[in-house]
Amino acid sequence: MSTFVETSSPSSTTRRFRMRNLRSRMLRALGLAILVGGVGTAAYAGYGQWWGQHRGPMIANLVTYEVAPRDLPITILERGKLESQTNLQVFCEVDD
Repeated sequence: MSTFVETSSPSSTTRRFRMRNLRSRMLRALGLAILVGGVGTAAYAGYGQWWGQHRGPMIANLVTYEVAPRDLPITILERGKLESQTNLQVFCEVDD
């Protein structure tokens, strides 16, 4: 008569199965995170490249002038008061 000896208890088999299942789920989640991160990075880089190509010609068409401090010549032709045509009140909104 042969006897069957069980080398592992059902709880350890179940535990090993759960560990393999957990490891498998963790690897899938890690793979998915890497995939999503890679796609996001590629999309961001592609958008930056596209935006740079479409923004370039607009910047090239700008008219610029280099400003330097210098004296402002004022010539007085008549006597009398000098008044402005329009007045604009400006208030400082900077906190101390």
